[in-house]
Amino acid sequence: MTKAVILNDTREDFHHGCSRVMTVLEKGLTEHGMTITARSPLRHRWWEDQDFLGHMAQAERIVINGEGTLHHGRPAGLDLLKVVEHKACRAPTYLVNALYQENPDSWLAPLSSFSGVWVRDSRSAQELTDQGARCDDMIPDLTLCGGPIVDLPAKRSGTIVGDSVDNSVTAALKDHAQLSNAQYIPSLSHLKRPKGRTRLGRYLRNRYIARFEAQTQKEFPLLHLAKTVDDYATRLAHAELHVTGRFHGVCISLLTGTPFLALQSNSWKIEMLLEDLGLSKSRLIAIEDLNQPFNAADWAFSTDEQSRIAAALFEAQGKAAKMFAQIAAGT
Repeated sequence: MTKAVILNDTREDFHHGCSRVMTVLEKGLTEHGMTITARSPLRHRWWEDQDFLGHMAQAERIVINGEGTLHHGRPAGLDLLKVVEHKACRAPTYLVNALYQENPDSWLAPLSSFSGVWVRDSRSAQELTDQGARCDDMIPDLTLCGGPIVDLPAKRSGTIVGDSVDNSVTAALKDHAQLSNAQYIPSLSHLKRPKGRTRLGRYLRNRYIARFEAQTQKEFPLLHLAKTVDDYATRLAHAELHVTGRFHGVCISLLTGTPFLALQSNSWKIEMLLEDLGLSKSRLIAIEDLNQPFNAADWAFSTDEQSRIAAALFEAQGKAAKMFAQIAAGT
């Protein structure tokens, strides 16, 4: 088996979409003959982690999960790219599943040392191409590349309202859930991040989180916390409409065939997903639109939209398989 390490394991933020991304990424690598020997979580100072560096020095492939990290010159994005400049980086290095938006020209130097670069939207691909940087292909987010996620029901009912990366938008979405008497299901398994350096510290933190979540649900009965990706996807699959501010909320909606309305996020990722799939831009709404309930029947997918989504999901699996094969080959 070919030894591989992964950087930017996003599961630690407890987002269901990120969990799905990592599941698809790891499955794709292992099915193509690679064994994952180490993972570096998001926001981790990997260059100070001697254990991880030891694994990276022995790795035969280095894979960076870009997700939504590489935009607007964020330091976290550069922290990932500078992997190729470290002395422990001795293997072909690949950037996958990346957004690439409005970054400084200085990032092009480390990018030139990558053995493969795959972005998840056409505007990111164009930005790299315009700057003379490598871009092997555009593949939709990895959430969409792993095949069906749950069985789909024969009948749907009700609206589900989700959350946003923007706290003010999340507040407006919660108000909309109350206005619509709709279930509020954030794309998170926890309302606060578990942490703690010792076993006792983690135990006390987890007890605090449990009490906090119980009290929050008591004060806001419309809230449901899906503890697993499957639970989250199953609930979306039974809904007629999903109103969300999360990119991965839109992705899981697409996987479950759930009509959605979405608010802008902190990059162009949602609008470009709609554009690349050829879906109606009317599904991208403004925060002011949340001041009134939506009639779910008005937002059912058209026959054309259903065909476009099915075709995109099928093509995404094929493109992802080709990407994993290229990584496995080391080319």
